[in-house]
Amino acid sequence: MGLIDILTRVAVVDSALVAIGLVLVVGPSRIRSGLRRVQLNVRAVIPAAAVLALVLAMNRVVRQAGMDLSWIIGLNITGDIYDIEGDFVPVLQSFATPPVTAYFEVIYIYG
Repeated sequence: MGLIDILTRVAVVDSALVAIGLVLVVGPSRIRSGLRRVQLNVRAVIPAAAVLALVLAMNRVVRQAGMDLSWIIGLNITGDIYDIEGDFVPVLQSFATPPVTAYFEVIYIYG
């Protein structure tokens, strides 16, 4: 039995048990009202999600344009930033390991 076969069986059994548990513990009427609430929440979130998508798209364009513009006008603040930070960033990065990086990725995304 291969890994894909095992994972498929586990997913099917888990899905069936969750469905049975939902019906028995939560109940059909609360499931229906929850689904209606999800639809209302999705409709309420759409404007904010659209604004977020627009801001992220603009950020991507502006970030690249800002770097290009700084080189065109000769503004390079790397030295100024290094004067402020000193050796803090390289020292902090020296502690980086794959588990620490994975941990902080999760904290950054979900925190």
